[in-house]
Amino acid sequence: MTIIQRTIPKAIKVAGVAGFAGLGIYCTKQFSTAFAESNEPKSVFSGLGVTTLRLQSTKNVNHNTKRLVFEYPNESARRH
Repeated sequence: MTIIQRTIPKAIKVAGVAGFAGLGIYCTKQFSTAFAESNEPKSVFSGLGVTTLRLQSTKNVNHNTKRLVFEYPNESARRH
């Protein structure tokens, strides 16, 4: 098997994965756009960006599990 025969299938796989990822991001951006104004508060976890939350408390459940409770930056924000 030559080097060209081995690399072409990898290139096709990489292009396919990148294409599906791009399509997913495009669809998420396209269909998550709101067209009407609302008095409803913004969601805490909106969009694809990183959200920083402050740790409110921790509780040891057992030897390998810990329960973490976080504070929301805006108490009037929706939590879904």
